[in-house]
Amino acid sequence: YWVIWGGDMYIDIYKQHPSALQAKISSYVKKNIFAYVTYTTGDFILAKQQYTSRSLHFKCLNYLSNLIKTYPFLNKQKNDSTIRILIGNSATETNHHHDIFKKLLNLPLDNIQVICPLSYGEPRYRDSVISLGKKYFDDQFIPIIELLPLKAYNDLLSTIDVAFFHHKRQQAMGNIITLLSYGKKIYMEQNTLYNDLIAHKLLVHYI
Repeated sequence: YWVIWGGDMYIDIYKQHPSALQAKISSYVKKNIFAYVTYTTGDFILAKQQYTSRSLHFKCLNYLSNLIKTYPFLNKQKNDSTIRILIGNSATETNHHHDIFKKLLNLPLDNIQVICPLSYGEPRYRDSVISLGKKYFDDQFIPIIELLPLKAYNDLLSTIDVAFFHHKRQQAMGNIITLLSYGKKIYMEQNTLYNDLIAHKLLVHYI
């Protein structure tokens, strides 16, 4: 069984393997695996096409963090007028933070906070995001550079007004499902997760 995380499949599609030998081994194993375990139907279809496999599809959300959340504080009124904007879920280039920053600069938003979870990923990319975020938004920019306990992170997500996920591939599923269960506004790139959410008649917006 192969539990598809996301990058572990798309690294093959985007031809990012460091060596031809590793690519051959990866392709052979993934082609001959009994079943692919993934929530997104699109990822299963892509995997079958990529490896010309006959693997089965076990549809599963995989992690408790991918389940919807309900908290009593969600009905409370906000005590300020600040618009809190979440961008991405990690310090990886697949988040395309810079593109979202540029889009936000074209909007007349004065009373905002721009929050970027950057607690894991690529240190060099993380530093470039922080540098650009501070340049564009000054003290309105809030980078999250340490992993938070799940409860604390969910509490943070509950304060968000709108979130942008500019991933070309399936990514940030737990963040997106949690934010949707909180009734938050989501803007996404059109990827396999976006297509699944739309198919389930959930309200997400094309970025």
